[in-house]
Amino acid sequence: MRKNETVNIGMKMYEDNVINESIPNLLQMEKWISSEIFDQSGGLYSWQRGNEKGYLYNEITGYGVKLYMYLYDVFKDPRYLEMAQKSVKYLYSQMHDSGAISRGGIYYVFDASICLSGILSYYDGNSTRKRYMDENRTKKLLDFIYYSLLKKKPINLNGASQIDLDMNHWSLNYGSHLLKCCISLSQSSNAFMIEKEKIDGLINNLCIDILHNFHDGHFYTHSNSQDVYTHSHCYATEGLIYLNRYEHLNIIKESANWLAEIQNSDGSIYNRYFSLKDQEKVADVTAQAIRIWLWTDREKFCNNIEKSFSFLKSLQSPEGGIYYKKGSMDINSWVTMFTINAILWYNNGVDTKWLI
Repeated sequence: MRKNETVNIGMKMYEDNVINESIPNLLQMEKWISSEIFDQSGGLYSWQRGNEKGYLYNEITGYGVKLYMYLYDVFKDPRYLEMAQKSVKYLYSQMHDSGAISRGGIYYVFDASICLSGILSYYDGNSTRKRYMDENRTKKLLDFIYYSLLKKKPINLNGASQIDLDMNHWSLNYGSHLLKCCISLSQSSNAFMIEKEKIDGLINNLCIDILHNFHDGHFYTHSNSQDVYTHSHCYATEGLIYLNRYEHLNIIKESANWLAEIQNSDGSIYNRYFSLKDQEKVADVTAQAIRIWLWTDREKFCNNIEKSFSFLKSLQSPEGGIYYKKGSMDINSWVTMFTINAILWYNNGVDTKWLI
């Protein structure tokens, strides 16, 4: 691609973006995720604060692969494809012999699922790229996810001690957030047809288990919890959106309605409800809610969508990325990715293939 063509793509992104001035600047966010948090190894950093960067985060690298492929699909700029390829190689390099991918010495099935979704998104629909897929390692990653969920074992401590872990923490439990694993499982069912029957069976069982946590429009964090971690609630709803099954439509609608009911006047959404812990107005949930509203009923939730975009706009940093919350100095990678995803859906129509 010639240099002027790349500039034209950037202008197209900008022109689409300024249709509504309350929306965060898409071009600035794109520049940030393509440079500031992208490491030359192919891994993506968790956050940036001034010249300081967080840690290379495998789960977020998985999100990054899928987002780069989405941007490539929309704008045809080959640098997105190059970054996605580099990140896929990085993820393969992070895999344990068992197929697991760790964070802080712990193997999370959720993180592994996000990484698998990114890897499969890179190879999907292109026979040339698919010929170079490391099928052995990809299937090992799938097997780790499959058998962990089958055993209802969301983490593997890999010999680490539980003493310093809060085992009530949402990400350490067999909780509602795991419904989002249905995305990578569905992709795997299509990619590896020989595994389709057993994978589809696991998806069905996972839905049955997690839907017991749904009450009055929201997902409790896990089966022994009476509070809602809104990030997890949105993850669960996103899993159902990707499956797009008739029997789940009312649950998705109720979830969208509940998010609209709890939205604050400034467009934000709190990180938790029905909890004794402090509430914070966070950007990740706010961006997730926009995607849920766009999929469910764009017209009905148009005011909610605009208010949430306005809140995210207020959190856009001079560097281009989105701060995690009000008062934070951390420019957050996944918040920025979710926001880009929401804007692309807003501008170009909802496409659940690219739900990150």
